[in-house]
Amino acid sequence: MVMCFMLSGLQELTLSRAAAHPSVGLWPIPRCARDRNSVASCALWAGPACGGGAGATPAGLGVYLPSPASGGGAGGEGAFVLLPTLLLLLATLLLAALLSPPALAAPDPQTLLKDADTARGGGLPGIVWQISLVSRDGDKTPDEQRLEVRAVDDASVAETLEPARFKGSKLLQVGRNMWLTRPGLSKPIPISPRQRMSGQASNGDIAATNYAKDYDATLAGEADLEGEACYLLELRAKHKRTTYDQVRYWVSRQRQVGLKAEFRSLSGKLLKTATFTYGNRITYQGKTRPFVSRMVIRDALTDAETTMDYGAVSVRPLPAAEFDLGQMQ
Repeated sequence: MVMCFMLSGLQELTLSRAAAHPSVGLWPIPRCARDRNSVASCALWAGPACGGGAGATPAGLGVYLPSPASGGGAGGEGAFVLLPTLLLLLATLLLAALLSPPALAAPDPQTLLKDADTARGGGLPGIVWQISLVSRDGDKTPDEQRLEVRAVDDASVAETLEPARFKGSKLLQVGRNMWLTRPGLSKPIPISPRQRMSGQASNGDIAATNYAKDYDATLAGEADLEGEACYLLELRAKHKRTTYDQVRYWVSRQRQVGLKAEFRSLSGKLLKTATFTYGNRITYQGKTRPFVSRMVIRDALTDAETTMDYGAVSVRPLPAAEFDLGQMQ
């Protein structure tokens, strides 16, 4: 990097130029001998072993000023200027600032959100996984279910495998709409993603996550969560068919996955919290990525929680008929 500036009233040492240079440049020179050619070499190339001996000048900074009479050609005369101590210090600080790596720009929160969605099934061309769901409410007997979720882009269907009395029930989500169907029903029933499916898990919690399409994200700052550096995102619903009105979301800086969520009402009241673990792996676009292995949802006011364990994860193409409402009737 070359810095060009005007100098006057400084000590000059006339010397032969070691190589042609079209401008006034600033170069570091650790030690330079008083010999004219040696000094020029130091000025131009900043060699670490340049100069030496009894006649060496102290380490410093200097500039080589081409002589107008030389015409800028190789071997022409010029002046090598040694900078006074104060100017030397200022130049050193300025040079260090210019050479230091640029500060990293703040990440785009919507892009962060989209990347985090991938680790929870959102925005993928086709993925299947199973959920073992256990709900606990105080001293009541835990409620257990097992489901299979199939998702593609912004559509998903969750089919109940166990218990037997609910086997075959399906939750279909396409875009912002959701329906429930089960054996014996004449046609699918429109439902809300906010309705509870089991324990603390709402219908929208079971489906694939597409926060990037459902929420506007802003970067609220950074925070540590159990020793892991995170971006803190504030999410506000884009429409009324989201599972929650507001979400405070901790996204790992290094892994770019959501680690914790606080689900809030429109007024900001805390409703539930959720934590996420990523022990699964998927391969997508030639890269191995983390995928959620556990989600724990806790009620903010009562001693109730729902744990969802994810397994049998498989990325594969899925037929469009899987998400056709007409095929469910």
